[in-house]
Order: sequence, then structure tokens, then C-alpha cells
Amino acid sequence: MVIKIRYNIGDVVWFMKNNKVLSAPIGGVEYSTDGKYYSLSYQLKGYMEGLHPDRFQECQLFQTKKELIDSL
Repeated sequence: MVIKIRYNIGDVVWFMKNNKVLSAPIGGVEYSTDGKYYSLSYQLKGYMEGLHPDRFQECQLFQTKKELIDSL
């Protein structure tokens, strides 16, 4: 099986957090499945600390600031 992802570790992405436009590099990719459904999430460097690190779905991440703003 091949899993295609939009972003790779180290890619810088844009996202919203607390009503602010921010950017950060991808620090990790997490994939899980129960055989029927799957989940794909990204962890961003600087947002991976603590007991409950932030995880972002592909639909929450953008390659450019302009793409993010245009999506609002």
C-alpha cells in the first residue's frame, strides 16, 4: 500500500491558531487505521510539546500565506 501525503517533514506550511495566521515546518506525520477508516495528521515544530501536542489535518494546512487567506 502506498500512502500519498501532501506535505513532507521539513516543509513549511501556513495555518490558523487562535485567530492568527502562522507558519511552521512539519515535524511529524501520523497515520492510523482500523482497517476501515484512516486518520492522517501532521505535527508542527514548535507545537509538538506537552501532553497533548497540536495535530493538524491536511485541510487546515496551506503551502502559502495567500492560499490560507484566500480560503477564509
